[in-house]
Amino acid sequence: MGRLESIRIGLFPCLFPIGLFTSESLSLLSKVPPLPMNLADPRDGLEWAQTVVIESPRWTKEPALEAVQALAQSNLTKERDVKVTFHSEGAFNKLYIVESDYGPNLIVRVSSPVDPQYKTLSEVATLEFVHLETSIPVPRVIAFDARPRDGFQSEWILMERMPGQALQEAWRTLSWDAKITSVKTVAEYLVDLNKTRFSAIGNLYQPCQLPASSEDARSEPSSNPSGDKPCVVDRISSFPFFWSYHFEMEVPRGPFTCSRDWLASQLLLHANDAERMLAAAEDEEQVEEAKTLQVIVQRLQQHLDPFFPPQEDSLEEYTLHHDDISSQNLLVNQEGHLTALVDWECVSVVPVYKTAEWLIFLAGPDSEFEDYPDPNNYAKVDGSLDENDIYQEHVLEYELTKLRPIFLEHMSKLSPNWVKINEDERLRRKADFEYAVQGCASYMMWPDIQEWLDSMENGDYYNLKVLPYD
Repeated sequence: MGRLESIRIGLFPCLFPIGLFTSESLSLLSKVPPLPMNLADPRDGLEWAQTVVIESPRWTKEPALEAVQALAQSNLTKERDVKVTFHSEGAFNKLYIVESDYGPNLIVRVSSPVDPQYKTLSEVATLEFVHLETSIPVPRVIAFDARPRDGFQSEWILMERMPGQALQEAWRTLSWDAKITSVKTVAEYLVDLNKTRFSAIGNLYQPCQLPASSEDARSEPSSNPSGDKPCVVDRISSFPFFWSYHFEMEVPRGPFTCSRDWLASQLLLHANDAERMLAAAEDEEQVEEAKTLQVIVQRLQQHLDPFFPPQEDSLEEYTLHHDDISSQNLLVNQEGHLTALVDWECVSVVPVYKTAEWLIFLAGPDSEFEDYPDPNNYAKVDGSLDENDIYQEHVLEYELTKLRPIFLEHMSKLSPNWVKINEDERLRRKADFEYAVQGCASYMMWPDIQEWLDSMENGDYYNLKVLPYD
């Protein structure tokens, strides 16, 4: 049996074949013991640095390229050499390209422990679920380890490197027809994803891989709509719950069986933020900021039951939602066809009312131009307009303004239910409230939330969150 066709049971790192979680491997996976969550410092290697606006994660233990090379080599055929090169990094991850004569290039994604074990385990399960249950092209996982070990001190995933380049990079070279096709294809991805239904709010996991501390809290396997694959919704792994010291707070983390509990837990996090701000305040202005947040949180807590009455809990529906469908996470080939949607970390199961929102890659201001901007009105840089940022920005605004109605029309045909969310006042009010809760994390949103609360309490309700069909 070849190395990529085997699974090492009860050992870590667990090596899974490309056919991860297929019917052949499910019986083996059921024997893999849960990971214990008993690390002395589960976030060792991570610190949070204060920037101008927010705290941001920072590595304190950089993965050595030689260690990544050894990791890749150990999980591929040893008789064949592999070459590993650094590719890029984001807030939580560092990506490395793995080249070998084994076959197509692979990616090693090394993660900082922002949400130890859970983020990695959920991403692996989510990628496989999306592959099995939708037509969305996503990377297949070759191997992963959700725990740092003596040989390698970080969580990691070895996965396929999907073909194509980021839509953001290819955009200027695409024909108009290719751009229209891309927009329609993304709409089809969204509809496919929104067809999924679950019984709770949280993240997807394979039950045999959950840390032992979650075993009593998980939802029933029936939360997987297909019913024949042991995929469960369990503890949520999303930014509000693990950002900075939020990871250490003792608040409910799911799975949540109603929006009210999910939002109440987030409001507890924001209430704690206000208390910490007040305790650390050094002048009157900082005291006032802390008190402003305290009041906003208290007012939202008072309105939680009216917006989410218990008798409506049974009416709620939950779906898997990718909230970062950006031009950076969409890959396209030379012919202009989309080849993948990537970056599935922290993709959660959420209420359906949260899904009716502009995709990041289509969002932006409406263009003031009725036709393409006239290049003669812009200065050339190095003999061309390629480096004129203002011109390129105006062209992009114009194109997105023209593409948004095309997207909405296609969505209307494919998914009338998605459109109804925009028209259902009950769901819209819930979407407004969830948007306000998220907005507590940004002081720039506080005036808007206060004004919305004031107007509502005075009997003049308006929608806080702007939705696509507004």
